[in-house]
Amino acid sequence: MKKFEYKYFNTNDGSDGSQESVEKYLCDLGEQGWEIIQVKFHEGMGTSSSILGVAKKEIP
Repeated sequence: MKKFEYKYFNTNDGSDGSQESVEKYLCDLGEQGWEIIQVKFHEGMGTSSSILGVAKKEIP
């Protein structure tokens, strides 16, 4: 049976809220083996936005 580790994330924790920064944050999660399974988009003021979500990664 496969086992998974789960992670709650907020892109504001690792980005400045710009589209480029959020994309880099999400790509970094993917490179670390995380698969995003749930997201909620939060529109901020101006061009700032964030994504709240849950990701999972298989435990070897």
